[in-house]
Amino acid sequence: MMTVKLAVAEAKGRDAELSVKAAAKKTEAVTIADRLVAGSNWLPAPVRIAACEAQAVEDQTDIEDDEQFPEAAE
Repeated sequence: MMTVKLAVAEAKGRDAELSVKAAAKKTEAVTIADRLVAGSNWLPAPVRIAACEAQAVEDQTDIEDDEQFPEAAE
């Protein structure tokens, strides 16, 4: 399981991780982490895997649709 500190380090680097580590309470750490990661387009590993699989399925569907309806030669 990924901790908040590790997630922030992965998304924004070691300096950002230290900011989270310095928080006195978990709620404060989460607030800091949220602010640091916001807008970075970072996704946790389980979500990245699911997004890649969804894209692969979508790409395969596009290929199948193209094969089903070939374009006429001009």
